Amino acid sequence: QNQYQTTMAYEGERETPAAMDVSMVSVAMSLGGDSATSTPHKLQGVQQHQMERAEVEALLQNLERDAKSLAQGLTYTIGALENNLGALAAISRKNIQVHQLALNNTCDAVEGAIVQFESVIKQCDTLSQSMPPVVDICEKINASRKALDMLEEAMIIPDKLPPPPSS
Repeated sequence: QNQYQTTMAYEGERETPAAMDVSMVSVAMSLGGDSATSTPHKLQGVQQHQMERAEVEALLQNLERDAKSLAQGLTYTIGALENNLGALAAISRKNIQVHQLALNNTCDAVEGAIVQFESVIKQCDTLSQSMPPVVDICEKINASRKALDMLEEAMIIPDKLPPPPSS
């Protein structure tokens, strides 16, 4: 097929042998010289040019095929990335919900602890208000105890003294 391509020329969208012949002659004439020895050499250059053109076309086809392959790979990679980002977003949403639930439960627990602590403070205030009478009673008990101690000391001391002389 390469040999066929080298003998064919493009005429619009179609390759025709006639166009090739005209093309080769016009290229040979444009290269200059009208001697019979230079024309075959120049025609050989045209054929080499057309072979290079076929190589360029093959290279372009390979590049196009590689570009399509890369585009498919890129499409696959973007799709996989999109799926992974979607999964990551779902996990993030679940984490936010768990965090929100934990925060709500913590807030409820803290509010409950505050209410209980306020109740303890109120009980302590009530107890503190009821303490002055207890303190008064405690002071009276202490005063009575001191009096008893003094009385006891007074009673014990006569026991330790020698008995009064009998008369």
